[in-house]
Amino acid sequence: MTQELQTRLETLRHDLDHSAGAAHEAHLDHLEQVVQALRTMGEEVPHWAQDRLSGRSDEAAEDGFDNMPL
Repeated sequence: MTQELQTRLETLRHDLDHSAGAAHEAHLDHLEQVVQALRTMGEEVPHWAQDRLSGRSDEAAEDGFDNMPL
C-alpha cells in the first residue's frame, strides 16, 4: 500500500470516528474511493475499512425496508 493511501486511510478512520450526519456520509464516500483504489492496485484492504463499508450497505438495505407498506 502506498504511503499516501495509508495516511489517507488513517485520516478517514479518525474522521469517521468523530463525525455524524452529512459529514460522516462524505467521509464514507471518500473511504469507498480509497478502498476502490486499493483494490484496483491489487492491495489488501484493511478489515476495518471493509466493515465500515459493509455497515453502510446494511443501513441502506434497512432504510429501504422502513418505507415498505405493511
